[in-house]
Amino acid sequence: MRSAILGLIPVLSFGLPIAAIVVTYELMTPQWLRLTWLVLSPVIFIVGFLVVAGLISRAGLSAIKNGRIERTVKNWKYFKRRLHAGPWTMLYYFKPVYHLVLSIKPLRWLAFRLFGYKGDLDFTIYPDTWFRDLPVMKISSGAYLSNNSSIAPNICLMDGTILVDGIRVGKNSVVGHGALIGPGTRIGENSEIATKVTSGIRVRVGNDVKVHEVTGIQHGVVIEDGATIEAVSLLGLRSRIGKGVRVKEGSHIHSGVRLRTQQEADEYYSEETGALTRKRTLLSEQLEEALKGGRSGITLETVDPEKVASET
Repeated sequence: MRSAILGLIPVLSFGLPIAAIVVTYELMTPQWLRLTWLVLSPVIFIVGFLVVAGLISRAGLSAIKNGRIERTVKNWKYFKRRLHAGPWTMLYYFKPVYHLVLSIKPLRWLAFRLFGYKGDLDFTIYPDTWFRDLPVMKISSGAYLSNNSSIAPNICLMDGTILVDGIRVGKNSVVGHGALIGPGTRIGENSEIATKVTSGIRVRVGNDVKVHEVTGIQHGVVIEDGATIEAVSLLGLRSRIGKGVRVKEGSHIHSGVRLRTQQEADEYYSEETGALTRKRTLLSEQLEEALKGGRSGITLETVDPEKVASET
């Protein structure tokens, strides 16, 4: 029964505006009025589709909350969530209409308010910016959400549940092209999350922070005000970068590490560099011994391409 109800959502969202246009056209008598109606029908359809989908979504508005829900329509809360998510998903993938909605301020206001968004509307977003669960989102004035970025307040888990946790993006902050922002992330003001950055769950980014390209930020990381994370770095689980600290390009900050000052960061790099140098030296020595006769226990084998091909 519940699945059947969900199946009616696209039928009503598309069917009711079309039916209203056709019936009204048939009831009109003067030819000039009919022609005018036909000319205006695309606009009428867009507004009608938006209103019907938005009103249907409001039936599930109360279910869009932070927390975990069992991912089955047998669960009443998840069913209500689907009532909200279904119409928004239709709008999102109906790109010509969604593009117009984002471009025309009255339509933008109508759409976002119908679907339960309560925050500022003076931010930049594109038709291919992944954005949903509007009631738990807060994007501040002047923020910029780039093309192909994913502002994802929910994630499906292996145990059959869905985790929902709203995202906050502060004033004048930027989320770059192709970046992925995970559930529960908070980004402060005047901060930049650059191209292809991946952020895990419940990450905290302060004000005036710069995270450079292709950086990975694992769950629970805290980046304090004024910090800079240079490109192609990895911040491990629940690590913390202090105020104004600069993390060098290509760094790997291990899980749980706290770098409160630049001095601590520099010392951490020195320790890591020393450890890598020692490992490289040891491997070089072992390889040299192996080439002399394998006395180190390392065996160098010649690869037979035919054998590899047959095994694969």
